This record gives sequence, C-alpha cells and structure tokens, in this order.
Amino acid sequence: MDQISVKLAALPSIVTEPMHEGGDWLVDRVHRPAIACRGKMANELVITNGLVSRVFRVVPNGATVDIVNEMTGESLIRGVKPEARLTIGGKEHAVGGLIGQAEYAYLLREWLDQMGTDPSAFQLVGFDIGKICPRFPWKRTRHAGNVAWPPGGVGVSFIYTSVNVPGVDVVVHHELYDGIPLLCKWLELKNTSAEPVKVDTFTAEILAMVEATSTPQGSASKATAAVLPPVHVESDYIFAAMSPAVCDVTTRWVKDPQYTSQVAYLSDSPVQLESAPPAGPGLIVEPGVSFETFRTWILVHDGTDRERRGLAQRRMYRTIAP
Repeated sequence: MDQISVKLAALPSIVTEPMHEGGDWLVDRVHRPAIACRGKMANELVITNGLVSRVFRVVPNGATVDIVNEMTGESLIRGVKPEARLTIGGKEHAVGGLIGQAEYAYLLREWLDQMGTDPSAFQLVGFDIGKICPRFPWKRTRHAGNVAWPPGGVGVSFIYTSVNVPGVDVVVHHELYDGIPLLCKWLELKNTSAEPVKVDTFTAEILAMVEATSTPQGSASKATAAVLPPVHVESDYIFAAMSPAVCDVTTRWVKDPQYTSQVAYLSDSPVQLESAPPAGPGLIVEPGVSFETFRTWILVHDGTDRERRGLAQRRMYRTIAP
C-alpha cells in the first residue's frame, strides 16, 4: 500500500447515523467536534462536524467530490473540478481534479470509479491531518465572548507535485470548525528548487455547485441578480468598505463551459464558484521560500431567512476573528 492508502486506512470510519439531531446550532451549540474520517466509498476522505461535510477523493488524484449540507441533507456539488489553478511562468496548471464526467448537471458517486486523472495536472502525493493553527497571534485584552483561539476544529493539508513543474510543491489546506457549518481553504506554494518561480496568478477555489434556480436567459455578468446556492463566501483579501457584498473582490460566480445541458440556451448561467484575486500576484518565489494565498471561507446556510443568515454570519466572524 502507498502512503496515501496507509494513512486513509488508519482513519476512523464515518459515522453513518445522523450527526446532528434536534436543537439549533445557533442556540444550543453542537458538541460533536469536527473530525477527519474515511468515507462510505473507497478512496474517500471526509471532514465533517455534523453540520456540513466535505468529501474528497484521494485516488487516482485529489478532488472535492461533494459538500453535504448535513442540516438539510442537500448535496451542493454537481461536478468535479480541479482543487485549484495556478499560472506559473506564464503557463496554467490544474491542481488535482478528476476527468471523465460526462454530465455536469449532477454527479453520481458511482461514476467516480470510472473517472481518471489529468496527467498534466499536479498529482496528490500525500496528506496530513491536524488541528487548526492560528492565522495570527492574539492575546485577549478585552471581552470577546470567551471564545477559543485558535478555534477548535480539524485541518487537512493535501500535498501535490507535478513532473511539469519540478521543485514546486503545492499544498491545499482545508479547515472545518467545531459547531458551525464553516469551511476554510487556502493554497501554499513551496519552492524546493534551486531557481526562482514566478506565480502569475491563481484560483484557490473552484466548485461546480448545484443551481439554486434555472432560467432560460441567465448571464454570468449579472450574478448579483441570480438566485445563488445557500452559501456565504468571503475571503480575508477584503477591504475598503463596511459590507462584504461591496468590498468582496475575490468571489466570482462564473459560467461553467462543461455544463452543456443547462436551461440557459447560451450556457452562461453563473453556476460555478471561484475564488481568485482580481489581479496578480505576479510574485517571485525564491528558492527555499513559501508563498501562501489568502483564505476563503464558505458558510453553509440552513434556510433562507435573512435574520438567521445574518446571525450565522456574525457567528462566523466571532469564530475566525474574535
């Protein structure tokens, strides 16, 4: 068995009974911690806290194959995409992902065994599991609700390499927090070569999400007018305004060219979530140096009530920035 299979086999099996019964996570607090475990299918790694689960395939390559809203039972993913995209030295590279999905309106889990890996993409070579590390040092100097820092939860780091970019390791970091349906993701590029590497740009998150509605005349340029999936997406590359809706420059709802069976006859519905900087960074990473991207958080909602969504967002801020 290879390193990935050995580590996966050592994880506990996923709990099959409902993870969260009764109560209200905004009021009662959920005491089941976030964990990493083996999924129901072979070659699956899952991070779950009873409120939301993110399911990864680790063979033949690393890929997100589902995000499950455990509060409603909804699956939020309709297709497999690369974990990230990097443009290095003027050439774009996919990180992880699976190929061979014939239909992007939905995803059947039994299709995964027939899907392969793109040989030109970065390939998964290992993963590590641990606790959440603090993004910055923080000493409590005033009342902050007695929240923990760093917050409780689980972190998984997937390590990718490519024969096309020797000496460069791409680490895709994922976090899931205790007691809140909140996911976090960011990239880390490690230059282990003897030459500098130029990172032109990157896309840190790519998710083919289930449509919240289907319209015959959608427009990727009018995503604000579209009905979007039940998630709040935000990064810490955000500034210059009092509202994330105004100052968010990294979240993009774009069209998915692989989704050819959608209702919109121009195939331009904003059905793919991406998180990327508006420009650059155009950064030179020297030998022996690492570069980390901004973090992207995905908060999964359990309903459409505006007040409840606002309370969930406030809980998010108290968790990640007390």
